[in-house]
Amino acid sequence: MKITRNYKYKDVEMLMAAETIVQSLSDNLVDLSVARTNWDEAYVTATATQIDNAIENYLGKDAKLDLRQATAQVTAVQAPALRDLSFLKRQIEVDFGAGAAAMLKNLGFTTYLKSARKGNQESLIELLYAFKQGLTAEIRAQIVAREPARHCSIGLLVMPIS
Repeated sequence: MKITRNYKYKDVEMLMAAETIVQSLSDNLVDLSVARTNWDEAYVTATATQIDNAIENYLGKDAKLDLRQATAQVTAVQAPALRDLSFLKRQIEVDFGAGAAAMLKNLGFTTYLKSARKGNQESLIELLYAFKQGLTAEIRAQIVAREPARHCSIGLLVMPIS
């Protein structure tokens, strides 16, 4: 269902104004019901319920809660992920020499690591996704085969990526 707005104000302002008007209607119902016979207790209750539903469904009690939770999750993994990815990048450069560039590009390092290190959360997410997509079983085996003991501390290689 397409939402159509016939007002130039913010949704929250309109809903708060509507809530205030309905409260005033409820407070003065005895006098106002003379002017309109359909203005009764049931009408006021139904209108107040519609406004409450609109506030909850369209604005939410906390409209940015999901965004803050997602940001907190990204922030929580940002430092450990960057530490592990930087360590792995260096090991690939040392272990594979000239062949490292193609592998690093395939894993997303050349495109996203620089801006992820600067705190760009979108770049970190893109880097992790590119790493997930690019880390095939063959590449994983090549990296671990170089020196398995060194890579055991890196959760990116030990844990299965799903």
